[in-house]
Amino acid sequence: MDMESIIQLVPNFGFPVVITFMLLKYLMDNIKEKFERLDQTLKELIELIKEKKLP
Repeated sequence: MDMESIIQLVPNFGFPVVITFMLLKYLMDNIKEKFERLDQTLKELIELIKEKKLP
């Protein structure tokens, strides 16, 4: 493959690759927030259960 062919491929595949990585980053950040919230909620639930068992 010559250099001219490679240069023509960049606009065709470069943009979708960039958009894909941006979407992946957004999804990973969103999932990370949800898992952190879930983790905190589970910790609170565990504490509440412990309090109920130790009267």
